[in-house]
Amino acid sequence: MMRVKVKPELLRWALERAGRSVASLRKNFPRIDLWERGEATPTFKQLEAFAEAVFVPVGYLFLTKSSGTYAIGDKEFFGTRRNKVHRTRDRKREANS
Repeated sequence: MMRVKVKPELLRWALERAGRSVASLRKNFPRIDLWERGEATPTFKQLEAFAEAVFVPVGYLFLTKSSGTYAIGDKEFFGTRRNKVHRTRDRKREANS
């Protein structure tokens, strides 16, 4: 089983961008608290599943710092490894809040 190092700040970034919390993913990823603190590392398969759960291409989790999203109009999007597009947030709505 191959374990992979991933920066905890990138996991937090991916969670934040998807509007998810550690608690909301704990059922599927019981060690997510340890990953987020850098005390354990996920397997590559676990990281792929995590990336899909937070709508981030798995490659983004290996970057040295968080990447952005790409914008179309007032909406921000991510692609996934299955080439689906998921809206992560509405920038116009946030600006009016």
